[in-house]
Formats: sequence, structure tokens, C-alpha cells
Amino acid sequence: MEKLKKIFMITSLLFIVVCFGASIWLYTVLPDTMSIIIMVIFFLALVWFGFNVRNMLKT
Repeated sequence: MEKLKKIFMITSLLFIVVCFGASIWLYTVLPDTMSIIIMVIFFLALVWFGFNVRNMLKT
């Protein structure tokens, strides 16, 4: 069960990275306030989830 949990956490982190990259691309195509807000939200999610995954893999 722990191995499955690690796989899902890492996969979720990869999807957050992909979504963050897509939000950066969206900002380059359509620079507006909403794109910046989406980019900031995905960046914060990436940092927070990255710390959680790192702590999970350490233990």
C-alpha cells in the first residue's frame, strides 16, 4: 500500500508540473491577470506538494 501511495504522490506531482508549465504557456499566449493568478496558484501547489513528497520519500 505504501508503494502505491508513493506512485500516486509522484504522479500527482508530475501533473502539477505539467499544469504549471501549461499556465506559463497560457501567460505567454494571453497575458492577463487571470493567467498570472493561475500561474501563482500552480506554483504554490508545486512548492507545497513538492515538500510533502520529499518528506514522504525521506521516511
